[in-house]
Amino acid sequence: MKNILYKLSLVCFLGVALVSCDEDRVVLDPDNGSNLFLFNEKRSNLALSEDGTTFVTDTVLVGVTSISNVDRVIPIHIDPASTATANQYEIQASSLVIPAGKFVGKVVLTGNFEELPELVKLQIALVFDDGVPVLDDKNSHVVDIFRVCPYEIADFAGTYIGVEDGGASEYEVTATVGDEPYELILTNVWGADPESETHIYLTDDLANPTVTFPKNYPAGTDNYLFDEPTYGAAYVNGQGTSSFDSCALTITLDFEVVVSAGSFGDTNLVLTKQ
Repeated sequence: MKNILYKLSLVCFLGVALVSCDEDRVVLDPDNGSNLFLFNEKRSNLALSEDGTTFVTDTVLVGVTSISNVDRVIPIHIDPASTATANQYEIQASSLVIPAGKFVGKVVLTGNFEELPELVKLQIALVFDDGVPVLDDKNSHVVDIFRVCPYEIADFAGTYIGVEDGGASEYEVTATVGDEPYELILTNVWGADPESETHIYLTDDLANPTVTFPKNYPAGTDNYLFDEPTYGAAYVNGQGTSSFDSCALTITLDFEVVVSAGSFGDTNLVLTKQ
């Protein structure tokens, strides 16, 4: 629990903000002008389940700004800085092509569940070969490859040890299943009150295992925490990106405790099921 209060400030914006999107616009030249290559996205996930049925492939889109009447090889390689090793994944060689008459090719990766370590997320970094002309900063793509475990929300019910801000404090938290889909109700978050109730929601998307908080603060009371002696009613308000691991049965929460006068700052809480 933190005891430093950061006072809220009210910022008023007067005027109009003009935003240009020209820098994000890709100009396609069907007349075979400049050949600029690009990855359509910066990052993607390749999540693998033990039964081999969940997210067994990942498709990375690679584009080029001109069109051709012949197939073109996609000029990429694996960055040596990648943490995944060659036995943990495979790139389908037949997918390393932009077909004739197309602006986009699809690089297909498959993962090897048996070779992946437990509870670790590895990275496959794809980059264009040296000398390949690239559009803006779209020169690389990182694939996060990791194991996932299908789960029922009841798997997360039970007693946890909560470690706050890397060990600043430690306390016991209990979790029960709520009434809404993928809802958990936690007691004693922030070590504030063993009778308190903090509501969170896990996603059913195993490739993106995120946790969300109710968004009704301050109008509602779903995440009322306790009465702070000086500032009155305190609430839990989600901050940043919270997540969970369905294999390790851990929950990582990023939040702030807020009162009418302001916030006690951001808190990182890692919950490990006992």
